[in-house]
Amino acid sequence: MYLDNGKAFASKWITGDAVKRFRFKVKEEDPRGLLSTLNIETHFTRPYAGQSKPIERAWRDLAEVISKHPFCSGAYTGNKPDAKPENYMTRAIPFEDFRQHVAAQIEEHNAQEGRRAENCRGRSFTQTFEASMNAPSTIVRVPTAAQASLWLLASDAIKTKKGSGEIHFQGNRYWNVALNQHAGSKVVIRFDPDALHEPVKVYDLKNRLICDATCIDNTGFDNVDDARMHARAVKNHIKAVQQVADAHATMSAQQLGEIYYRGEKVKPPEPEKVRPTVTRLVTNGSLALSPAPADAISEERFESLFSRALGIVQGGAVIEFPNGNTPVGIASGVHSEPKSSEYGSGKKKGGKTRPPSSP
Repeated sequence: MYLDNGKAFASKWITGDAVKRFRFKVKEEDPRGLLSTLNIETHFTRPYAGQSKPIERAWRDLAEVISKHPFCSGAYTGNKPDAKPENYMTRAIPFEDFRQHVAAQIEEHNAQEGRRAENCRGRSFTQTFEASMNAPSTIVRVPTAAQASLWLLASDAIKTKKGSGEIHFQGNRYWNVALNQHAGSKVVIRFDPDALHEPVKVYDLKNRLICDATCIDNTGFDNVDDARMHARAVKNHIKAVQQVADAHATMSAQQLGEIYYRGEKVKPPEPEKVRPTVTRLVTNGSLALSPAPADAISEERFESLFSRALGIVQGGAVIEFPNGNTPVGIASGVHSEPKSSEYGSGKKKGGKTRPPSSP
């Protein structure tokens, strides 16, 4: 069988275990695909080589006669997104009617005579196929019931759980008593991608049927498409979170602060304090003025005064308490004479004493 190199044809579900493939890596633990299981030899065409794919011409002819047929008028979508017919989306064709239309056009396409292919020689495709089937050298193989049951099933290699041998797949659990002998081993399951809650077929790595495992817990996805979309959404979410973390790591703290508070509302300015035109003084007298601090003296001055004061105390004298910020008497180190209650003193210049005046 000749196949194109598209991902659908070269997928492991179809051609797994094939030796010559242009897509994906070939691994020993990969399950065998449908064609490999049915012992169908596959040949992949060369990439970007239209001459090695004669079916391409058939697809072009079928696209012309099926989609542009008057029966599909109003339902044809055009060959490009920007090339829509004038009556686009004016009619919808029922699915069963469309299937009959496609079958009739394919039959007419195969019955057309005058084909110039090397094996046709002017005959139609139908006549050429009938001649090849009636040839004595043609051996027709008929698939068995077991092989026919694999036609619409996908495959995947899974390791069973230890102990019970359960199979966990897409959130569902499958089990059969025969799986107890294969607990903890790797098996191949074949399942319907559109009905994951149905039983699955379990094979060993040599493609021998083990059992049909029943779905004992259908809490997971019902089809592969939903599971794939969920996995893609989780992957995109993890990628977005990682991108945010990378962006935070490359930005400074100041830039992050500006971004965090950029959307906040602007606070209104605080009102200015209104001062009265007339200032009133406090008259209750409860506020006492703090005394002025004493004048600072040097350390040498302090030691001199302190030693002098100790000498006076040892001699039995009395030290006058300083009045105000300026020390007086002995505490200040200046001996001041006592002042009389009258104006002036009782002495004259020159050392003579003036007698007191009579009253």
